[in-house]
Amino acid sequence: MADILSRAQRQLNVSWIRGRHTESELVLRRSLLGRGLRYMLHPKDLPRRPEHI
Repeated sequence: MADILSRAQRQLNVSWIRGRHTESELVLRRSLLGRGLRYMLHPKDLPRRPEHI
């Protein structure tokens, strides 16, 4: 499949992508903590890590 963006445009687009600690992620975390729910960001007992499949 041909890319419709130039290399420079693609690099600019990718540079704006933030995969961690996004605003929506932080809002969800605050909401969970506000309700007294505990969570782990990176539990070690999961069978796999989705970003490394």
